[in-house]
Amino acid sequence: MAQHSRREKMANKLLEQGRASIKEILASSYGVWPPKGLAVDPAVTHEREVKIVVVNKEDAKVGDMEYAGMVYMYGKNIFINEKLEDFGRMRARRARLNTVVGHEATHLLQGATGYATRVNRTVDKLKEFDRTVPEKGHLRKSFNARAKRNAVKYAKYYAKGVEVQARLHQLMAEGYQQWGRLPQNREELWMAFSCFGFAPPVKVAALLNWQTAVDPSLKDFKKPVEVDHGADHGIQYFYDVLSAPAKQKFWEETLPELYVSLVEMYGDKTARARFNPGSEKPAARDVKAVITGVRNLSAAAGPA
Repeated sequence: MAQHSRREKMANKLLEQGRASIKEILASSYGVWPPKGLAVDPAVTHEREVKIVVVNKEDAKVGDMEYAGMVYMYGKNIFINEKLEDFGRMRARRARLNTVVGHEATHLLQGATGYATRVNRTVDKLKEFDRTVPEKGHLRKSFNARAKRNAVKYAKYYAKGVEVQARLHQLMAEGYQQWGRLPQNREELWMAFSCFGFAPPVKVAALLNWQTAVDPSLKDFKKPVEVDHGADHGIQYFYDVLSAPAKQKFWEETLPELYVSLVEMYGDKTARARFNPGSEKPAARDVKAVITGVRNLSAAAGPA
């Protein structure tokens, strides 16, 4: 697709230079900077420059860092596996250079802005809640049958807040190519996230149905998104093993916090006020909408 080709050209140019500013890397992820839908403060320039280094298996080990299958960040550098075919798509994992480098740039932003601790704590709270649910989640055991056997050993890795958020950056960058803007409120975020194959819980789905009826602009985020396996599988493995109550908490609290923290790192200083993540008191209209929506869904489903 044209948008993928354009972004790959941008990423390849940075790779040829051997260095890039964080802003240039973010621009190669989205194809433009700043992306539409955000109120990025012009004072946040992201001019910090990092090296982009191509390595092979022999020289890739830096300190205690194991040779990564694709791309990894160490210190202030981003290392690219030479197996990235034509520096565009990796043979085995079908990952696009522009988003995987953006993934590592997100890690650099997390460290530079101090958000790493916040996002890790956000996901840790979700995992702690999951362990208290009577039906019990499986994070403390292993991945479910849908997870690949060779991914089981990476359970703790995928369940880190910084990793979930970095993959969220990849999803948003891919979705932006279809939507033309990024989510500006909670309902738009929910609708956007559902484009990646994540079915919202009944309560969230009911609210979305109601909200779409009164706000047609939500349909902007119903466009299907083709996502590289490398972008979504980490979140999918993590999400699939959560209990149903934990999934509900993820949509209502964890996802909004991860997204708000992400766009705050981009430079949107007004996002938190718009989203109000973590609020335990939904607006009256939300309660009414959910009750009505759930009743409608139950009636449509018929007797059990």
